[in-house]
Amino acid sequence: GRGTAVDPHEVRCCSDVGIDGWARHSATCPYTESDGPGIGGCHHEKTYEQAEAICSAAGARLCTKEELETDCAAGTGCGHDKDLIWSSSVEASSASTNGQRCVSALRAKAEAVGAEIMYELPSIEAIAVHASGTALSELLADEEIQAVTANCMIVLPDSEMQRARSISDALSWGIDRIDSRSGTDGQYDDSGVTGSGSLVYILDTGVRISHQDFGGRAEAGWSAGCPTNSESGCGDANSGWVYQGVITEATSQCNGHGTHCASTAGGATYGVAEGTTIITVQVLNCGGSGSTAGIVAGIEWAVADSKDRGLPAVISMSLGGGGANRFDAAINAAFAEGVLSVVAAGNSNADACDYSPASTPLAVTVGSTTNSDAKSGFSNHGTCVDIHAPGSGITAAWVGSDSDTTTISGTSMACPHVAGVAAQIRALRPNFGPGQVTTSLLCFATPDTISGLPSNTVNELLFNDLDDAALLECLQASSPAPPTPPSPPPSPPNPGSSCELA
Repeated sequence: GRGTAVDPHEVRCCSDVGIDGWARHSATCPYTESDGPGIGGCHHEKTYEQAEAICSAAGARLCTKEELETDCAAGTGCGHDKDLIWSSSVEASSASTNGQRCVSALRAKAEAVGAEIMYELPSIEAIAVHASGTALSELLADEEIQAVTANCMIVLPDSEMQRARSISDALSWGIDRIDSRSGTDGQYDDSGVTGSGSLVYILDTGVRISHQDFGGRAEAGWSAGCPTNSESGCGDANSGWVYQGVITEATSQCNGHGTHCASTAGGATYGVAEGTTIITVQVLNCGGSGSTAGIVAGIEWAVADSKDRGLPAVISMSLGGGGANRFDAAINAAFAEGVLSVVAAGNSNADACDYSPASTPLAVTVGSTTNSDAKSGFSNHGTCVDIHAPGSGITAAWVGSDSDTTTISGTSMACPHVAGVAAQIRALRPNFGPGQVTTSLLCFATPDTISGLPSNTVNELLFNDLDDAALLECLQASSPAPPTPPSPPPSPPNPGSSCELA
């Protein structure tokens, strides 16, 4: 009916995802807003095009006629007859003719530039195509085409689907602990969220991607010291670098720290998000050290790679060094590009705000706990710590062989637990930006269960029962608080400055 009715109508918008302040009236009724601040105030006399623009600006859409009938029947304060509210399914005699005319014209233009027609969509006066870069450029430049937009995916809400749960024996107490509010039971329950469709970039010493714990989901990436495989330090498993960050049988003497962290974040047996894709980014050499510049370059590479892949991403950095705010600019830039950074608090039993990247406000900074829910004695603390996770005595994959494991401790081990849960949330809510993922992580966390923390340190323990009905609000869209303004650029590091394993 768009363009055929001339009388102005009321505007009521619908959203399949919760928006702060909007009403949800039943399990079958969408989130709605009418005549409220959520859609900019009172809108009783608007044209169809105006109504459509109002809802679009609110991040929503016009309700369908069926939704309006359900909504008004639920007693939601509909002040007007539902037939006088604009809907996206108003019928009109000329709609089909107009739509088909547009489709025919668009098809001719698309075929002329060599684009492949996927679907004809006369109801919205559009077609869907596969187009090469050149063809896309020509279509974008055509002034007779009103708009060219991405063919985005639509995902059913969780309330309409039952995810298959995966409950397995927990060979690491860490993953066993985070799936419940208290204690362990020898099993790990992933809540049916494996992290499939998300990316975790492990910025570390490299990863043995052939390890059986990864099941083929760990991939080659980049190395700060061996980007082309022609540099002098390439292949030195003692203190050098490995091409694309990949540790092999020949270089298995390389430090296994990165492999262990990758296994905790996304391993099939020892990991949190056993369906995520792991990408190795070697920013520390096989001896365990690296430069600030190399780490910043690794962050930039990960952000660029994630954009090329078009998937929601998490950077996990189990590393750190003295000096505050050294990585703020790089992490803030990643945040602005939609990539969340999770970092270790550090192992000096000191103020995390004096270390980097632990001090960066837009990073999720992770402290460590023991299997008795006490602060690990080595864990940094203070106001820069955002959350805690298991970090003492964590078992995960190692580099000696494709079945090698070891048990080690550190905030390095706590950090990938959080990165794994962040990957689960990113897979479950791919439309969430890094700020909303952080909000969800903290919303789910178990409060006031950790002993031995200084009074200025948050008492929140990682928790990932993501299908807990009582915590549905933790996965609803909201407007995160504005980012903290970036700190002034830090002083240049001293020559030879390096980062240490956390």
